[in-house]
Amino acid sequence: MTKDGKTIRVSGGHAMLVCDEAVPGGRRTAAGRLQAGDRLMTPDGVSVISEVVTEPYNDIVYNYFSNKDEILLALTEVYWNQASL
Repeated sequence: MTKDGKTIRVSGGHAMLVCDEAVPGGRRTAAGRLQAGDRLMTPDGVSVISEVVTEPYNDIVYNYFSNKDEILLALTEVYWNQASL
């Protein structure tokens, strides 16, 4: 949940874009690494995370990729180190 009352529900491995003063455009991190106080970049601007809740989930998680290159990129460490989407 964010301080402005928004919630988002994603898998722990979902890539999120957070503000980082050292990285123009933000940096990617896995949702499972987010902590209260992190600043999440959203289409509406920046939202400060006030709480992270981990819930058990025992079903299929689907990921959408528009082409083969996106799949290959997601499998590499480069994906997590890129500054912007």
